[in-house]
Amino acid sequence: STISKTLIIYKTNAYISGDKDILVRMPEKLTVQRTAQIVGARRLEEIYMSYVRDNSIWPEHEIGFEGINTPETVALPEGRLTWDVQEKDKQDLVGNVTLIIGFSVDGKPAKKVFVSGKVNVKMEIVRASGKIERGRIITDQDIEQVNEASLHHRKESLISREDVVGKRALRTIQAGQTILEGMFENPPPVKKGDRVVISAENSELKITTAGEALQDGKMGEQVEVLNIQSGRKVLATVKGSGIVEVFF
Repeated sequence: STISKTLIIYKTNAYISGDKDILVRMPEKLTVQRTAQIVGARRLEEIYMSYVRDNSIWPEHEIGFEGINTPETVALPEGRLTWDVQEKDKQDLVGNVTLIIGFSVDGKPAKKVFVSGKVNVKMEIVRASGKIERGRIITDQDIEQVNEASLHHRKESLISREDVVGKRALRTIQAGQTILEGMFENPPPVKKGDRVVISAENSELKITTAGEALQDGKMGEQVEVLNIQSGRKVLATVKGSGIVEVFF
């Protein structure tokens, strides 16, 4: 660090301006040096990547880095060097990730350094091979499973092929779109137009007859059913696939 004569006089003038008999002799500039230990960009990158890998919810082999921005070098006093890492904001360590590396020397805080980068994860995802209309039952031919690196994956929303085949689309899914939780549901055990078995029983008697569902129904829901034999419409509770129950 180089300090000029002008700066020294300016800084000390307020303390000696009233003493006219003081004469200052000094060179035009002073150079102050000390030994230091240098942390380079590569070491900063390693600290950054190590923290992400150790604290991510993703397996290490699925994590990638698209770019890490660090200072060229960080100069610190000599001594035993340690550091801790903090996340700048609450994040899931995917996408734009900024970390704060706090260096200490001999147990005393020395310097904080900001390091930022882009973190992606490579995962098997399920996407639509063609357009899937809302309400349609998804088949194996409707989807494809591919490896893809992304800055936006959320682990809890990813699914497998087995999760989606046989389910009903809750909305229209476009060709090539990634299929996530919330886009599908289990199909109702009773669908409008289905032939169903209407069951009625008490402690002494059980009667079954054929019927037709007049609306979709989930387990435990009440649906309107047409009794084919009598031609009457009744309310029945969905008990299983193609089975409804009335009480008497």
